[in-house]
Amino acid sequence: MKSTTILKFTLLFLTVVTVVLFILNRYSAETTRVVYYTVSYYELKENETIVGVRFYVSNPSPLAYYILNATATVYAGGQVYRASLGDAWIPAQRQVVYEVFARFKGRVSGRINAYLSFVKPVYILYLFEVYTINYTVGGPVRPGLKMPFLWAGWNTTVVNVHHCVEVEARSYPARRMLVMVLEDLVGSKDRIVASYEGYGTVSEVFCPEKPSGLNFKGYYIEVVGGDVTWVQPEGYPPRLTVTP
Repeated sequence: MKSTTILKFTLLFLTVVTVVLFILNRYSAETTRVVYYTVSYYELKENETIVGVRFYVSNPSPLAYYILNATATVYAGGQVYRASLGDAWIPAQRQVVYEVFARFKGRVSGRINAYLSFVKPVYILYLFEVYTINYTVGGPVRPGLKMPFLWAGWNTTVVNVHHCVEVEARSYPARRMLVMVLEDLVGSKDRIVASYEGYGTVSEVFCPEKPSGLNFKGYYIEVVGGDVTWVQPEGYPPRLTVTP
């Protein structure tokens, strides 16, 4: 009798766990999405144009999630560039970054369009696939292609306080740059908390010391390259949110 009761309890427990994991996995599948995409690189060569596009894919759920068959498609100057980017494991409440460097014949300028597509599977216990969701997002990408080109970004747009992120800035034609990280403050003047210098490309590590709050939205990047200044657009993302 006692063993039968234990067996029933075990089966009930396993059933509840299975249902909960299925619900969480379905939530992960439904909410995992591209939260921001941008032109991240631009270079003109003798016979071709290279355009970098960066996609930030976010998983807001409390479970890690696996996306499949990511493919980037970039349209510019009547040409199409397509690249298979593979699969990605996204930790819970974190992001992954896909970046593609599209190559086009000749000189390409003006507006481009970019899309990222991938498959979002729904599993039971991460073992049995129930169904999949085909996901595609994209459209016109900003900033457009113009010279001189300046851009900067993070390797993620959400980070825990006292953890670190990568800051990267790029210019074309290559020039000396001053890259500044500023606090986005409410009701007072924004404050520079870090600055880096370099030529052509700057890659550094920044470790925020306080979380976003009512009077402090987060951090953003400003780049000064000679007589040209670039400021990271409003919004979170692409600006950096800091969680406790």
